[in-house]
Amino acid sequence: MAPPESFSQLLDGLIQRRDPRTRDYLMQASPVPLGIALAAYLVLVGYGPRFMKNRPTPPLRLTMMLYNIGQVILSGYMMWEFLASRPRHSWACAPVEVTPDPVSLRLVNACWLFHVSKLVDFLDTVFLVLKKDNKRMTYLHVYHHGSMASGWWICTLYLPGGSCWIPGALNSFVHCVMYSYYLLASLGPRVRPYLWWKRYLTQLQLTQFAIILFMALLIQSPGMRCGMPPYSTAMTMSYLVVLTILFANFYIRSYVGVVSKSGSGHSPASISNGTVASSSGVATSLKKAPVNIFTWTRNVLLTYGVGCFTDQS
Repeated sequence: MAPPESFSQLLDGLIQRRDPRTRDYLMQASPVPLGIALAAYLVLVGYGPRFMKNRPTPPLRLTMMLYNIGQVILSGYMMWEFLASRPRHSWACAPVEVTPDPVSLRLVNACWLFHVSKLVDFLDTVFLVLKKDNKRMTYLHVYHHGSMASGWWICTLYLPGGSCWIPGALNSFVHCVMYSYYLLASLGPRVRPYLWWKRYLTQLQLTQFAIILFMALLIQSPGMRCGMPPYSTAMTMSYLVVLTILFANFYIRSYVGVVSKSGSGHSPASISNGTVASSSGVATSLKKAPVNIFTWTRNVLLTYGVGCFTDQS
């Protein structure tokens, strides 16, 4: 097939490739609403802290508790919808079926709702701004929220179905666990000693990325005919590689700890909360400067591979 002769032909091709079932959905008919939402999000990130600098923090505990409860319910519902509407003939290797079949339409609606939920997740950043918790508005936080919203807009517009149910279900499960943690942590100091598993939230995120990367490779492997276009796999893999690097760096900096000399011995540093987009109000700052991978390796050797992995939070 000859390449497009002009930009207008390329644009027409992209328009024609849209799934006819979602092209008229809210937030899907035009890229303008998404563009406005992303622009507003970037304005929030850039100017929100300045706006709140000399203003008091509003009472947010009850609001965030209700928000976390809503996120747990929404994430659990989306996970159920993805599982209930997954392709029956092949759960891993399945093309997008552009049909009015009720099960197929249910998966389409699940993909659309998942995309909308990524816009709802912007409230995580709103709460950070209102709490003046600017240190946790990291590049990872902003990139993850913005890219998920735009990436799933593309997925819902062009590939709402097929094997796309896998990352949707996995991410919904992860968010269900994550917001459950936020909810429990917001209940106060009496509950927090039982939240020893907070560091494993990031491990769960990394495991999720590994599974999706494996599935993306499997779908495009020789002999597999899953009907998923190569560009979707390339975009997914590129995106997940970047996210894996960012989350792995976050995990090492926040949870592995820093070994400091104290007399004749060594002790691991205290660790941070570890929530990437925390809206729970839990804040435990680092007492030591972050380390790079080379310093971390040296510390592991110094402590025989044990001290650095001791959670003292």
